Formats: sequence, structure tokens, C-alpha cells
Amino acid sequence: MIQNQKGTEGFLLINKPEGIRSFAIINRLRRITGIKKIGHAGTLDPFASGLMIVAIGKTFTKQIDNFLTMPKAYQGTIVLGIATDTLDSEGAIVHQTPPPSVTQSQVTQCLDGFIGTQIQQVPAYSAKKIDGKPMYKLAREGKKIPKNEHEITIFSLSLDNLADYSYPQITISTGCSKGTYIRQLAKDIGSRLDSPAYLKSLKRTAIGPYSLHQAIPLEDIDEDAIRRHRFF
Repeated sequence: MIQNQKGTEGFLLINKPEGIRSFAIINRLRRITGIKKIGHAGTLDPFASGLMIVAIGKTFTKQIDNFLTMPKAYQGTIVLGIATDTLDSEGAIVHQTPPPSVTQSQVTQCLDGFIGTQIQQVPAYSAKKIDGKPMYKLAREGKKIPKNEHEITIFSLSLDNLADYSYPQITISTGCSKGTYIRQLAKDIGSRLDSPAYLKSLKRTAIGPYSLHQAIPLEDIDEDAIRRHRFF
């Protein structure tokens, strides 16, 4: 039984592992702290890993919007030659070509072309709502989804690695504005390289000034760790 809930209130940086939903982390923190009012500054899909900022306690959940507007940084791996319905590794393959041939120079030139402010298509399998219903639910029901676009900014986009497996895999690092869908960016990168593509893996490495290097691994979180690592 938590004797002093105030002792575990604050903000916490967590390193989310792959294969777990963001909401499961919130539930785990509720069990540890005994506090129901807990929120986070941006969902990560189950297949994704990396930095989550969590607010514990009503005083701090009220401030969560301050983090939502901050720019984000990610590292992701894109597979060329294959497309999925969700644009990531959780989806079903909807299109496949013979393995394309691309050079490092071609990829670097392609990535440079994405830097700046632009209009991005919102993926059909996203949490953005239409008439109060998330788009991913409409997509799963086979409903026709109207074209939905918004403005984003790519501050930086670089090639970390180009690996030649059975299908080429491009690992990128990017800094971007809030609301940027890296799954959609992966698809768009593929399109400019004349290839279908999907996002195989994704890791969020920063939110504003907060880095993944500062985050606590999920398996290390207990009441004592929260007290030691929380900030205000």
C-alpha cells in the first residue's frame, strides 16, 4: 500500500521496449504508485520503442501539453520493395516487387529533399479522429477514409546505414515537428526511390531537450526508482 502518493508524483522519462502498448505502461505505473491520474506525452505504437514522458499525478497531467508541442527525434529502419496496409511491420503485405537496387548517394539525395516544411498525408491506420472515431478503426472496418493532410516540418534527416539483405533496408535518423508520422515518411521515401516501402522498426530518441539516454528501462521501474528519477 502506497503511504505517500505525493512522493511518486512528477514527470518520468521511460524507455519503452518493443512489443508493449503505451497504455500498458500507464497501467503498470498506476499499480506501482496507487495513483490513477497518469498520462503520457505521445503514444508509441506497440512495435516501436524509445522515449516516453509520463506525468504522474493531477498536478503534472495538467502540464502534459507542454511536452506535446515539442519537436521529436527518431531512428527508424525502412524496408524497400514491400508495402503493408499499416505502413509498418504490424500490417499485412499489400504490394511486393523484386528487390530494388539503390545506392547510398541516391538515398542521401532523396532524404535531403524531405528537409523543410511540407504537407504530409495522415496514414489511414492512425489515431486521428474523423467524426469522433479513430481512423484506424474505420480502416479496419473497410470504410472509405477521406484524404487527410496536415503540415509538418522535417528539421533533419540523415542516412545511418544502407544494408543489402534480401530486400534493401535503410536506417535513418530524423528530427521533426509534432504530428509527423514516420510510417508515412517511410512510404514517401520509398515513393521517391520508385519503390514500395514500409517502416520495419522505430525508436524515439528525443522529445525536445529530453533524451532517451536519460530514460529508465521499463523493467527497472519500481516505487524507489520513480522517487529517484522523477522531475518537476
